[in-house]
Amino acid sequence: MPGIIKKFRDWIIGKEDFKVYFTKLAPNYRFRRAGKDNKGNINWQVQIKKGGDWSAVTDKKVIADLNNQYRRNLAKKEIGDIVPKNINSQDYWTLITVIACENYLDNLQGMADVAQSIYNRFNMPNKAYGKSITQVILSTNQYEPVTIGLRKRAPWKFIKSKKTSIGVYAKTKGVNKEEATKAIENAIKAQKNPTMIKEARRWVQTRTEFLSDPPTAKDAVGIRQREPKDTNNTFFWNYQGKTHFWFGKILSATQIPDTVNMA
Repeated sequence: MPGIIKKFRDWIIGKEDFKVYFTKLAPNYRFRRAGKDNKGNINWQVQIKKGGDWSAVTDKKVIADLNNQYRRNLAKKEIGDIVPKNINSQDYWTLITVIACENYLDNLQGMADVAQSIYNRFNMPNKAYGKSITQVILSTNQYEPVTIGLRKRAPWKFIKSKKTSIGVYAKTKGVNKEEATKAIENAIKAQKNPTMIKEARRWVQTRTEFLSDPPTAKDAVGIRQREPKDTNNTFFWNYQGKTHFWFGKILSATQIPDTVNMA
């Protein structure tokens, strides 16, 4: 492959730069990222498939193709991040954002509890709250952080990645990126933690409603609030007039929808 190999034995390799790439422009070779130059451009190394030393790539067409592949990989990573292919990215990241916003930064069990109540809303037989997790969460006047965030022009309707989730949390809550990142990462942990999921199922059951304090409406049924009372949500049925689970005496918590099931 003329012009593409240039020996560079002292190359500094970044710790995350070992993914192997291939290109039809040079089918007998394999490539890898090798840090960046002083202008921020990606350095590429090449090795013949049979093995041998890694060398610098200088062919401009090959570099362009490898850079395009790398950009596509970045886009896929941002959209999905830790989300498997069978998960709906918008449903998942909107869920993560709202359960983080509805709780204190370190209240992971509270986040798992809120997630269960959202699963219950989604699993209502007549889809009274919405036909998707995203619809359930974005329904008008249902979740205070959504209402507040939309007023602040936080893009609640377009959360499809961890990056967007962090940004929406930061704008909604009025905090810096570091705090927002911690909150979102805690929500990710809570949503897939088997122990917290089990406890949320036991505690929330099929309750579909929650507030930060016990409701005053007389229709609210089955009120439950964790201790200490000033740091946890209160869960109950029937506040919104959606009575299926309560009057049907269906108490076993509903399942995590496939679109967000990271457990």
